[in-house]
Amino acid sequence: MSFGKNVRRMRQDKGWNQLQLSKRTGIRVGHISKLEQDEGDPKLSTLHKLMDAFGCSPDSLLMDVEKMNIDAMLKQTLERAMNLP
Repeated sequence: MSFGKNVRRMRQDKGWNQLQLSKRTGIRVGHISKLEQDEGDPKLSTLHKLMDAFGCSPDSLLMDVEKMNIDAMLKQTLERAMNLP
């Protein structure tokens, strides 16, 4: 799973649309849309804003799920479960 797919999945896990994520991060909606489509590379400051909004680790945003080992998958699954409403 790519960075863009991770952002989309995490946003949807929270039940947010792109506008709501934009308001929580200060990232323009158009930029969020491009990130979710894997167009361009995000700045470090953008990654920090996304991690703060989602309450997640860098691994959750950056790791390719299809290439993860079992420990990384368990860590990500536990992190997602802890952030459920």
